[in-house]
Amino acid sequence: MRGFMSEGKAVSLGSVEAGSAEAGLAEAGSAVAGSAVAGLAVPLTGPLPGVRSGLLAAEILSRLNTVSRRGKLAGYVARGAAKIEVAAFGEPFDHDLRGVIEASSGVGGEGAVGGSEIRFSLHMRPKLPVIYVLLIAVSVWPGVWLTHSMLVTYFSWYTIQTWWWYIPLTVGPLFWMVPRMITKSRVAVRVSALEQIKKIGAAVDGVVVLP
Repeated sequence: MRGFMSEGKAVSLGSVEAGSAEAGLAEAGSAVAGSAVAGLAVPLTGPLPGVRSGLLAAEILSRLNTVSRRGKLAGYVARGAAKIEVAAFGEPFDHDLRGVIEASSGVGGEGAVGGSEIRFSLHMRPKLPVIYVLLIAVSVWPGVWLTHSMLVTYFSWYTIQTWWWYIPLTVGPLFWMVPRMITKSRVAVRVSALEQIKKIGAAVDGVVVLP
């Protein structure tokens, strides 16, 4: 059976998309923005859904490897015998969606024999913020030098250091732009993660269990 489980009930797998109202809230910095997943409201903050399957870890890894080779599971990597990792996209701050496969009662619930449950968590790729800051620094400083060179060339009375005013004017707006970018990135990452979880659930004949 493939679907979502909520309070013991499974519903069919559907598309994952951010609702316009919820996306608007997220852009405004709301912490309660949600996403529509197969008709169910899934928060864009807090724990991620898991996947419950009747398969054991080795078979789960085998199936996910097959799906990834077909190009249907972006960034898939098996980390040992019971851990997986896939990409969750949210430009400019992409994340890794990591899953831990644990033994469970399987899709049949209480009393079922064998099976596994995959628990997921999101992790920002640590190099991305550093690269972003370096790109800003590299793009801003040449502008300081060029602007200063032009001003002292055409205006003999210009004697101040250009960076005194150039840096605040160019870097200052980033203090309100970057938080908005991070918020929008988190929304995109969460929706991407839900899409990946849905694909994983379908690949392992599992159900997606809401937290």
